[in-house]
Amino acid sequence: MELPISLYREHHKTLQHQLISQIRQLILSKSLAAGKKLPSSRELSKQLNVSRNTVVGAYNKLAESGYLENRTGSGMFVLEDIPDSSISISSSHLSKDLAGTQPVHLISPPESKQSELYNLSDKSVHYDFALEKTDLEAFPTKAWRRIISKKLSSAASNMSRYQYPTGLPDLRNAILEHLAVSRGIVAEPNQVIIVTGIQQALNVVAQLYIREKTKVVIESPGFRGASLLFQNYGAELIPTSVDQQGIVVEELQSVNADLALVTPSRQYPMCGIVPEQRRLSLIDWACQAGSHIIEIDYDSDFMYQGSPSRAIHALDTTDRVIYMSSFSKSLGPGLRLGYMIVPPKIAPHAKSIKTLLDYGLPWLEQAVLAEFIKTGAFENHIKILRNKYKNRCDLLVKTMRENFTNPNIQGLECGTHLVWKLPDKVPAATKFKRILNESYVGIHTLRHYSVSGADRLNDRDRYVLLGFAATEDRKICEGISRIANLIKSL
Repeated sequence: MELPISLYREHHKTLQHQLISQIRQLILSKSLAAGKKLPSSRELSKQLNVSRNTVVGAYNKLAESGYLENRTGSGMFVLEDIPDSSISISSSHLSKDLAGTQPVHLISPPESKQSELYNLSDKSVHYDFALEKTDLEAFPTKAWRRIISKKLSSAASNMSRYQYPTGLPDLRNAILEHLAVSRGIVAEPNQVIIVTGIQQALNVVAQLYIREKTKVVIESPGFRGASLLFQNYGAELIPTSVDQQGIVVEELQSVNADLALVTPSRQYPMCGIVPEQRRLSLIDWACQAGSHIIEIDYDSDFMYQGSPSRAIHALDTTDRVIYMSSFSKSLGPGLRLGYMIVPPKIAPHAKSIKTLLDYGLPWLEQAVLAEFIKTGAFENHIKILRNKYKNRCDLLVKTMRENFTNPNIQGLECGTHLVWKLPDKVPAATKFKRILNESYVGIHTLRHYSVSGADRLNDRDRYVLLGFAATEDRKICEGISRIANLIKSL
């Protein structure tokens, strides 16, 4: 270990005095923590190009002063209790211009707390119908381990250099092959940008398009992460209603906006799937308004009824759609891999912005995922997961219908959660959630950290969201049974 110490022979203080002062400063600032072993006198004298006696003398004086102790046969260590541990380090070395200054502009998400921007699990809930989570046992560990072992043979040459800022070419090609069949999307590899997830993709779009007062259409209720992000970039949000078929395009006829963010494959959080004719109407509006469409395709891999619709990107012939998705639902959010497909004209600009954000994502994860897709293992994994989630969805619906009379449920066709409109005799959703928490059951309301714009719904406090992807079969049945028993007791 080398210490950050610099000694100057022309200084008016001796080398030993400088050494004592600097080691003491490292201890007081906790750079050298209590119990930390210091370099041997031989090592430190070699590092500083001074005599060993200079170091030994400094160590001994620091030990006499109560900063160090000499453990026979082991070396010098920082003591737990030091003489002036309560004395703070002087900041006199800072220039007056810098001391006490504040950032020129501190950005903070409006009307939010930091903890609300990500999911904090409630360990007190035993029957949690958690939203936007994956089955922990579903990850394809064996296949993943096998591909990692194969890829490690070329790891040295690939990990020792920077990667492509827009993503590994093999992965971009594999994604396009997958999307051509599953979403009807045809694009060129240079239109694909690999990102850490949808939130980073939205940051790229925001830097491309959003300035102060840029108008952005958002679904209401909708995805809160996008709303907060765009607001921080200075956008003027235009909330637009959703119904059981997604965004209501008719509301946009008199709206001029620069961007429109939609979740057509499964509207979040109300689960509506936008039919093709409405998708075409949205493209027509974008052409007339001179707008671009941000299409977020979150979890349409999990379609349980009918066939998946073609993406808006696949229907667009005007290069107005920016498509984005991630592998957080199909594989897991810990992988931190997603992608966006941008129109050809803006691809160079998007690439430049992505390069400013980072110089490329980890090579190994990208290489493994590319192989996983190309070999057909990803498609097989999706089939297994789709079947598993469908069974859980069916079980949740069946159990609810056994316990409640004609429950009002939305979202049966696709996705990983259902929307349940509460019966009239049940208290408001927020109050009902608190009551159920006392029985160790976790449901989620439209006040959830990931949802924005719920205030536009007159009956917003009559809806609850029930996730099922990460909930065991037994807990689905027991959780619904507990809800039913509690309602009977009201």
